[in-house]
Amino acid sequence: YLHTVILVVLLAAVAGLVFHFSSLSESNLRTFSLVIIVVSVFWGGFKAAQSSESRGLLHGLMVGLLFLLTTVIITFLISEPLIFKVIANRLLLCVLGGCLGGVIGALLK
Repeated sequence: YLHTVILVVLLAAVAGLVFHFSSLSESNLRTFSLVIIVVSVFWGGFKAAQSSESRGLLHGLMVGLLFLLTTVIITFLISEPLIFKVIANRLLLCVLGGCLGGVIGALLK
């Protein structure tokens, strides 16, 4: 899970610099953020599966769900409205990214 959080922070910082210093419009921000989430959760699932002795899929799934829970709590705390469609979309991305990372991490161990 920690790998996921670290990578999200790093990729978000890089994306911020890219948007600041390039001519990319903010309309691309949503796509960037979804890619950052998927890549980070994939990496977290991958690393969790590699550090476990078995059940890479389950470890990847847990990383994805824990990351989703963290983002939902943070969204709630900063008083953003919780929109079901957005949460469902993130759930799908986190589960798929984490599970895929977990399976590949277990296979490459």
